[in-house]
Amino acid sequence: MKNLGRYGTNQDDLSIEQRRGTDNIDLNDRLILVQSPIEQVGQAFVQMGLVNIWKRDVYARKIKLTAKNSLLLFQFQKPRWTIIQSSYFFPCIIQLTDAYALLMSMWLHTKAIYYQVSDVCGYIGYHLYSDRESTETLYYEQKDFGEEGGKTYSLGENEYRLADGICYFRSKLRQIQADDIRKGYNFGYDFTDEFLKEQDAYAPSISWFRDFEIDQIVTVWVSGLERTDLERMDYMTLI
Repeated sequence: MKNLGRYGTNQDDLSIEQRRGTDNIDLNDRLILVQSPIEQVGQAFVQMGLVNIWKRDVYARKIKLTAKNSLLLFQFQKPRWTIIQSSYFFPCIIQLTDAYALLMSMWLHTKAIYYQVSDVCGYIGYHLYSDRESTETLYYEQKDFGEEGGKTYSLGENEYRLADGICYFRSKLRQIQADDIRKGYNFGYDFTDEFLKEQDAYAPSISWFRDFEIDQIVTVWVSGLERTDLERMDYMTLI
């Protein structure tokens, strides 16, 4: 059986049901985490008129890769968040944005989180929506500002720029400034990890191979994940 992907973790001391927060961040990824069961999340896509094909419970089963504009929806046994991820089987794929988190939060009247990380571009961040309301967002990016050299200055209480990066933070939940995150939380990395743990959410590190073709039949399998680890995994193509 050829693996479609690989699951990596830095939380080997915990069972998969106990894992929370960020995991291995040495990858490029964007996820939508929705605090609703996977069936409700899938039905929301259908009711919004976005779905072409929806195949349920595909893990360890054969499927035909029918389109590049496709998603994987999956839910672990615990925590009870559904995770939406682009199916990175092809070079050109759907780029998830926080608009998907807003749609899910609005349609299902629940919490939804847009999570992004890149080891190549050096950024991490999230955007939390609660019943369609934007309640907290963080973005940190490592960046060389060139001629500005060693300058470090505030652009306001929500944004802080330093010689090698920029941090933006806005919240309706707590009184913290971007500079506090820069000083006390390893820039945005530890803060993002703690935020997800506070939400009882988990952002797994799953990378997918990209050497497949349209109409190719594959078996959905991720090295490091067993079927019993999952409540369900679905494959969905969008209109």
